Amino acid sequence: MAKWLFLTLITFGIYGAWMEMNMRKYVLENVRMGNARFLYKGEGLDYFLLNIIGYFLSIITLGIYILWWLNKLFAYYVDNLVLYKDDKEVRMKSTATGGGFWGLFIVNLFILIFTLGLGYAFVVTRTMNYLIQHIELEGEIDLSELQQTEDAYTDATGEDLSDMLDIDFVF
Repeated sequence: MAKWLFLTLITFGIYGAWMEMNMRKYVLENVRMGNARFLYKGEGLDYFLLNIIGYFLSIITLGIYILWWLNKLFAYYVDNLVLYKDDKEVRMKSTATGGGFWGLFIVNLFILIFTLGLGYAFVVTRTMNYLIQHIELEGEIDLSELQQTEDAYTDATGEDLSDMLDIDFVF
């Protein structure tokens, strides 16, 4: 990661697209869902060109293109994500549209304005709901066959420490 950051700094941010794809690939390829694993196929050059085109079109259209650009970024992230289990795969596909992002943006803006910001939780929930509803899975994996790969799964939440100290946390 230090190498990626160094390259981004000495290229004045140009390498940033490659750095972001490398980081996304590292994180997603270390995520497991039971005995299945994720693979990210995004490439820095494609992502760089997508951002350059989106940036200039947004300037030319005085910002109107921004939500279509966000839609293309979302589609790029989702369309390059694959879930593998044994020799089977599930590809992810975005069905979101630029117009859908505009509709989401306008309604969310009105929610924030008319509730004086108190509707922010609804805005976040609506946005997450929109994103999740616009991801399709294409493939042959039977998700009911996924199994936990570790009997005593431990993670970084500190559950073991709280059990040892007999501390109850309420979330």
